[in-house]
Amino acid sequence: KGSKGQDVHFWQEKMRFSQASQTLFSAAVRGDATLASQAIRGLGDPNCCSGQGYRPLQVAISCGNTELVDVLLKAGADINGHTRDTPPPLVLAAGNADDKDGRLFDALLGQGADLNVGEELTGETALTRA
Repeated sequence: KGSKGQDVHFWQEKMRFSQASQTLFSAAVRGDATLASQAIRGLGDPNCCSGQGYRPLQVAISCGNTELVDVLLKAGADINGHTRDTPPPLVLAAGNADDKDGRLFDALLGQGADLNVGEELTGETALTRA
């Protein structure tokens, strides 16, 4: 199905049964790029998601952590990945007040993020949020 409309339950189950994915998500919440790298080497899935549908990349963007964003993208995190209830990474970056110089936004665009991918519930895109 691509990024839009992916089965969130599939990714939640992957995290539930994978200690490495749980560690990876925890590293994203704490902003710890070193721990995230270790979890990825331990087969942590960069596309796992929390019970609320958030993925490590979305958390790293919300925290404004460009180093962690780079680690996750290099590990194969879906640059446009989101669920019905969560915003796409580029929309999060566009609305991140801590990203004053636009580094997160530019990094995502440079890696191929789609400006036209919007939130499923509101239709808001990175262009409308910026």
